[in-house]
Amino acid sequence: MRSNEDILQETQQIQTQLGKIREDIKYNNRIEAIEQFLHLFNLVSDICDYHAKEEASNQNYTILLESCLEFIESIKKSIFYFGALAIEDIAIPFDAAIHRYDGENPRGRVVNQVIRVGFKYGDTILQKAQVTLVP
Repeated sequence: MRSNEDILQETQQIQTQLGKIREDIKYNNRIEAIEQFLHLFNLVSDICDYHAKEEASNQNYTILLESCLEFIESIKKSIFYFGALAIEDIAIPFDAAIHRYDGENPRGRVVNQVIRVGFKYGDTILQKAQVTLVP
């Protein structure tokens, strides 16, 4: 027969394991929520990028762009709410781990502009920042 102490110790171990499982579930749910917002962020950003190329004098495009930009900011706030951070610093050395550059030979160059914000959650890079570099 097991003693009360043995049962108590086993119960405490189970509670500890359950706590770890709950934390893993919370982490996975946060990442999933952030990734869904990231998908929406990129879709709206693509619309905004596409229509920004249209003629600026067209009032419909101006209204669409303003709405898209407001929506993008709202989406970013939602992403931040779940604990993600933006990758948007400029005047720092290019880092392939956090930056995406479509040109050639980015080594040793400095970020000039962030074209599309990147995001990270803790040490996990969810989306690299799309950048231009100082020539």
